[in-house]
Amino acid sequence: MTAKNTAVLALVLTFAAAAAGQTASGDDPGLPPDTTARTLTLRPAAESRPALRYTLLPHVLDQTEGNAAAAYKALIETWEARADHEAMEDQVAGWLKQPVGALPVERVRRVLAAYPLAGLRDAARMEHCDWELPIRTEGINLMLPSLGSMRQFARAIALQARLQIHAGDFTGAIDSLQTGFAMADHVGRPYVLISGIVAIAITQQMLDVVETWIETPGSPNLYWALAALPRPFMALDRSMQVERSILLVSLPSLRKFLYSEMTPDEWAATAGALRQELGELLDVMENVSSRGAPSGENLAPMALALKYYSPAKAWLVREGYAPEAIERMPVLYVTLRYLVGDFLYWSGETQKWFHVPFWQGYPRIQRADEAFMDAVRDGDVGILTRVFMPYMGKAYAIMAEMDRHIAALECIEALRMQAAADGGTWPRSLEAVVVVPLPINPMTGRPFEFRRGDDGAVLVAAALEGMEGRFWTRYDLAFGQSPK
Repeated sequence: MTAKNTAVLALVLTFAAAAAGQTASGDDPGLPPDTTARTLTLRPAAESRPALRYTLLPHVLDQTEGNAAAAYKALIETWEARADHEAMEDQVAGWLKQPVGALPVERVRRVLAAYPLAGLRDAARMEHCDWELPIRTEGINLMLPSLGSMRQFARAIALQARLQIHAGDFTGAIDSLQTGFAMADHVGRPYVLISGIVAIAITQQMLDVVETWIETPGSPNLYWALAALPRPFMALDRSMQVERSILLVSLPSLRKFLYSEMTPDEWAATAGALRQELGELLDVMENVSSRGAPSGENLAPMALALKYYSPAKAWLVREGYAPEAIERMPVLYVTLRYLVGDFLYWSGETQKWFHVPFWQGYPRIQRADEAFMDAVRDGDVGILTRVFMPYMGKAYAIMAEMDRHIAALECIEALRMQAAADGGTWPRSLEAVVVVPLPINPMTGRPFEFRRGDDGAVLVAAALEGMEGRFWTRYDLAFGQSPK
């Protein structure tokens, strides 16, 4: 991962965390003060017939042969060669913030006509997407595709879908949404964390369009379309594995000796390559840091060996090696075994919790991170860990927030379906929704909170206690009647 990629990750994490929080927060004494508030006007809408008429991903029969990544790369190259692409991107981003009814429709259409929307539609329907990134060989120097342009394409697709919904073209809008959701899935396919976070941001953009669909008079019910989306929609576990493997990829000569003792002959055959690999790694360390390395620390290989040899020997003893065996090992080898092993330990203490439900894993990630920071303050963490240890808690929260967004909209569509079944009478509680099952909140493992009023309701999409308010969402639901 390059320094540029690290900067992009920080920016995208901020963008994704705010992607579902573009409306003003409201006051609610039972919720954090900066809770995101969204307002939707609902009308009854019966189950679509057939039930799976609408899908948010392309149907298997609509897919074509080919590698979508190659098509995206060609579209990106052509798009970025345009002198006016940044100006158009700014226009599209601004229009997405405006009510669709206030948009200068003809002008918007002219700008959208310049985007490669037809090409994106075709690429999104290709049956596989392989970006062919050398993640097993490049390590920290891995260069990613142009994620910025893919985000810009997603904005254009979202804007097109909003125009289609406003015009009552639900067939066209569902086609655009399929393109957007499939493109999000493809963007996440390099299985590196930055790509996964961008994919989540694109997914949130499409879910915002689904909200526009839901509150549009006459809109078909999308309960089953939402229920059919994979859960989690954008799993980050493989991306986390790649992040954790960066040092092993950057130090390939050390990898096969991580859990076995290196003989003198093996060290003689490996030492030169390992010193070169370490030197290349250290050259970029000052530019790549999620936690920050102490300023002025000498990163030369022998300086590291002198500083960390004693704690490295103690670490190997704790790992089960006999002291006399450690004394026979080369000093640099002992040091690197410790520095890399220390990284694998601390990153594993965080990442193992991605394999349990969010409400069980996230609090433990927080505790693991606190323990890590305490160890850093006490000087008990190696330099490689301090520089390369990724903070995964926010990425995990963003992933769960996206799945909760899907589940919340599924609940809202269930309310619309129940109201249609009851002749336009809105349910007084979620327990009164019996036409379809209701999903649980994937961030808490509990049902969504629902408060019914005289002519509306509040649906609370809660996060875990102690999480920032931006991870909480309150849907203010106004109840209308079906259009005549």
